[in-house]
Amino acid sequence: MMFASLSCEYPTHDVMRDRTGLKLYRLDEVKASADMTVKTESRLEVWSDNRNPAATTAIGQHFRTITRADGTINIDTSANVRSTEDAIHVALDLEVRLNGLPHHQRRWVETFERKLL
Repeated sequence: MMFASLSCEYPTHDVMRDRTGLKLYRLDEVKASADMTVKTESRLEVWSDNRNPAATTAIGQHFRTITRADGTINIDTSANVRSTEDAIHVALDLEVRLNGLPHHQRRWVETFERKLL
Protein backbone atom coordinates (compact mmCIF):
# COMPACT_ATOMS: atom_id res chain seq x y z
CA MET A 1 0.00 0.00 0.00
CA MET A 2 1.29 3.45 -0.86
CA PHE A 3 -0.29 6.84 -0.40
CA ALA A 4 1.21 10.13 -1.58
CA SER A 5 -0.04 13.68 -1.68
CA LEU A 6 1.73 16.84 -2.83
CA SER A 7 0.45 20.36 -2.43
CA CYS A 8 2.07 23.45 -3.90
CA GLU A 9 0.47 26.82 -3.50
CA TYR A 10 0.86 29.54 -6.08
CA PRO A 11 3.45 32.15 -5.13
CA THR A 12 1.93 34.49 -2.55
CA HIS A 13 2.46 38.22 -2.35
CA ASP A 14 2.30 39.51 1.23
CA VAL A 15 1.28 43.14 0.67
CA MET A 16 1.74 44.20 4.31
CA ARG A 17 5.37 43.05 4.46
CA ASP A 18 6.11 43.51 0.74
CA ARG A 19 7.45 40.00 0.27
CA THR A 20 6.82 37.01 -1.96
CA GLY A 21 6.50 33.45 -0.68
CA LEU A 22 5.90 29.87 -1.67
CA LYS A 23 4.59 26.94 0.39
CA LEU A 24 5.00 23.24 -0.35
CA TYR A 25 3.47 20.28 1.51
CA ARG A 26 3.92 16.54 0.97
CA LEU A 27 2.44 13.53 2.73
CA ASP A 28 3.46 9.91 2.02
CA GLU A 29 2.52 6.63 3.61
CA VAL A 30 4.22 3.41 2.54
CA LYS A 31 3.78 -0.14 3.81
CA ALA A 32 7.44 -1.14 3.71
CA SER A 33 6.81 -4.72 4.85
CA ALA A 34 4.08 -6.84 6.44
CA ASP A 35 4.78 -5.33 9.87
CA MET A 36 6.22 -1.89 9.06
CA THR A 37 4.59 1.33 7.82
CA VAL A 38 6.49 4.55 7.11
CA LYS A 39 4.60 7.85 7.12
CA THR A 40 6.40 11.01 5.99
CA GLU A 41 5.16 14.59 6.16
CA SER A 42 7.21 17.48 4.74
CA ARG A 43 6.60 21.23 4.70
CA LEU A 44 8.62 24.03 3.14
CA GLU A 45 7.93 27.74 3.30
CA VAL A 46 10.15 30.26 1.49
CA TRP A 47 9.86 34.07 1.69
CA SER A 48 11.86 36.79 -0.03
CA ASP A 49 11.73 40.53 0.58
CA ASN A 50 10.73 42.32 -2.64
CA ARG A 51 12.81 45.40 -1.81
CA ASN A 52 15.82 43.48 -0.52
CA PRO A 53 16.06 40.03 -2.22
CA ALA A 54 19.12 39.19 -0.10
CA ALA A 55 16.73 38.94 2.87
CA THR A 56 15.30 35.51 2.19
CA THR A 57 14.07 32.88 4.64
CA ALA A 58 13.38 29.18 4.10
CA ILE A 59 11.83 27.05 6.83
CA GLY A 60 11.46 23.32 6.32
CA GLN A 61 10.01 20.61 8.53
CA HIS A 62 10.15 16.89 7.98
CA PHE A 63 8.28 14.40 10.18
CA ARG A 64 8.70 10.65 9.78
CA THR A 65 6.84 7.97 11.74
CA ILE A 66 7.94 4.35 11.45
CA THR A 67 5.42 1.93 12.91
CA ARG A 68 6.54 -1.65 13.50
CA ALA A 69 5.25 -4.57 15.51
CA ASP A 70 7.73 -3.75 18.30
CA GLY A 71 6.89 -0.04 18.56
CA THR A 72 6.93 3.39 16.94
CA ILE A 73 9.88 5.58 15.97
CA ASN A 74 9.31 9.31 15.37
CA ILE A 75 11.98 11.36 13.61
CA ASP A 76 11.36 15.11 13.45
CA THR A 77 13.69 17.50 11.68
CA SER A 78 13.51 21.20 11.02
CA ALA A 79 15.72 23.52 9.02
CA ASN A 80 15.82 27.29 9.08
CA VAL A 81 17.93 29.07 6.46
CA ARG A 82 18.05 32.85 6.55
CA SER A 83 20.12 35.08 4.32
CA THR A 84 21.24 38.66 4.64
CA GLU A 85 23.49 40.74 2.40
CA ASP A 86 26.58 39.49 4.26
CA ALA A 87 25.81 35.98 5.49
CA ILE A 88 23.70 32.85 5.31
CA HIS A 89 22.51 31.53 8.69
CA VAL A 90 21.57 27.86 9.00
CA ALA A 91 19.96 26.06 11.95
CA LEU A 92 19.11 22.35 11.81
CA ASP A 93 17.28 20.43 14.53
CA LEU A 94 16.84 16.66 14.89
CA GLU A 95 14.70 14.82 17.42
CA VAL A 96 14.22 11.04 17.63
CA ARG A 97 11.63 9.41 19.90
CA LEU A 98 11.11 5.70 20.54
CA ASN A 99 7.59 4.80 21.66
CA GLY A 100 7.00 8.45 22.57
CA LEU A 101 10.10 8.76 24.77
CA PRO A 102 13.10 10.98 23.89
CA HIS A 103 15.95 8.94 22.39
CA HIS A 104 18.23 11.44 20.61
CA GLN A 105 18.31 15.17 20.04
CA ARG A 106 20.83 17.33 18.19
CA ARG A 107 21.11 20.89 16.90
CA TRP A 108 23.51 22.35 14.36
CA VAL A 109 23.91 26.11 13.90
CA GLU A 110 26.29 27.68 11.40
CA THR A 111 26.77 31.03 9.71
CA PHE A 112 28.48 31.25 6.34
CA GLU A 113 29.96 34.36 4.85
CA ARG A 114 28.08 35.28 1.71
CA LYS A 115 30.52 35.45 -1.19
CA LEU A 116 28.91 36.62 -4.39
CA LEU A 117 30.61 35.69 -7.62
